[in-house]
Order: sequence, then C-alpha cells, then structure tokens
Amino acid sequence: MIAAAAVLATTALLGIGVLLLPLRWPALAASWLPGAIHGACGVSGFLLLASSLGGPRRGVSMGAGSFGIVATELFGATLLLATAMAAARLRRRRPNILVIGLHATLAVGGLTLLAAYLSFPA
Repeated sequence: MIAAAAVLATTALLGIGVLLLPLRWPALAASWLPGAIHGACGVSGFLLLASSLGGPRRGVSMGAGSFGIVATELFGATLLLATAMAAARLRRRRPNILVIGLHATLAVGGLTLLAAYLSFPA
C-alpha cells in the first residue's frame, strides 16, 4: 500500500511536469512521451493500490475504513478521464480543459484520501 502511494504521488508530480513542460520547452509540448510516462505510472499505481486493498482495513474505529476503497474509485475515475484525453490526443485534438481540470481534481482527492487512510495504523 505504501508503494502504491509512492507511485501515485510520483505520478502527481509527473502530471505537474506534463502541465508545465510547454512553458519551458514548447517543442516538447507536441511529444506524446511525457504523457505516456505519466499514464504508465498512473496505471501501475492504480493496479498496486487495487491489489493491496485485500488486507485488513485501517481506521475502522475512526470512521475511515472506506477511505482506501473511495481513493481507489477516485483513481479509477481519473483513469477513465485520462483515457478520454488520450483518445483526443490520438485524434490530433487538444483535450478539453474541463476534462483536464476534473482529472487533476479527482487525482488530488484520491491522493489526499489515500494519505489519510495510510495515516491510521493497520
């Protein structure tokens, strides 16, 4: 579970890099490689998180026992939006800014819930 959180936090930092990359290096804005690396890290973090939820729940006595499941659902919705953005890029279109914003919002919400979930002892 800790590894999943580390991979997903790294993915969030890579997402910030993908967002800011065209500001510093405009030639890299058209490249698919930074987004593909960000996506591969996101998928691997999601799979790590989904596979590690089978153990004992954390924070049940505090009312936070479902935080891990909800974080996984938020990351799943984030992956669905990422698929829509990748489909737009394959059609040589820019993804809608609202889809990008919702993607980032869901990812940060999932990361926050996961951090809260991990703060409870197992």
